[in-house]
Amino acid sequence: EKAGVQDGAIEVYFAPPDDVCVYPALLDYLDTHDALLVYEINGPLFFAATDKLLDLPRDDGLKVLILRASNLQYMDSSAIHSLEKLVEDAKVDGVTLIFSHIHAEPLVRLQKAGLYDAIGEENFCHHIDEALARAEAILAEEAK
Repeated sequence: EKAGVQDGAIEVYFAPPDDVCVYPALLDYLDTHDALLVYEINGPLFFAATDKLLDLPRDDGLKVLILRASNLQYMDSSAIHSLEKLVEDAKVDGVTLIFSHIHAEPLVRLQKAGLYDAIGEENFCHHIDEALARAEAILAEEAK
């Protein structure tokens, strides 16, 4: 059975956890879309929390990874390095990365590192609903 996992500053939502219903609409959506995964970043992203970003599931049908960053106010250079690796791995695996709710400071860091362009402007969304709509469009296009 799929579940949510919490590991320090990053929560991973595979599908509805039995005892937590933080985002009911999001979790219901994830329960029916196996090719989609949402990571929620809760707090600063620095060397101690970046390893979780590199745990991108490989070869199990994942097509879209949403990084929900509403609580991400700061990231250090090790986080940028981890995100660079994540972007590379995602491209190799055919996974589209989408950011949701990103704040100005982390966005500027991503722009300076060239990650904004690598990920694509269309994959930066203001709200989780917009990110889910983008994910659904990507999955629909791949299904053709």
